[in-house]
Amino acid sequence: MQLEKEIQEALDPEFGQSEIKELQKEIHRMELRLEDLRKRQEQTIQEMERAVHKRETIQLKYTKNDDPAKKNGKAGKENKPQLARQIEQLRGTLAQTTKNNKEYDKKLSEIQSHMTIV
Repeated sequence: MQLEKEIQEALDPEFGQSEIKELQKEIHRMELRLEDLRKRQEQTIQEMERAVHKRETIQLKYTKNDDPAKKNGKAGKENKPQLARQIEQLRGTLAQTTKNNKEYDKKLSEIQSHMTIV
């Protein structure tokens, strides 16, 4: 009887179909999860690329302000206007500093003369 039952189950096309359908559903869920993970991976890669690009941009921004003679060994033609602008700014700063020093020297001498009187 047991053998007959096993033979009928083996010949019955409906036997085990529920497990097969459950496994197919599970495979489909896994495929959806895999697709989701691939999308997240792609997003992460894009974010990393953006971060690297941003870092390079920031680094280039601050290396442009460095002395070009240090980078190239000499000042290039493309840097002449920028260097001229920096020289003018430094001249202005020097003139202002010199003016301030004269004013402070004058005030200092006034204070010293006032102290010698007292």
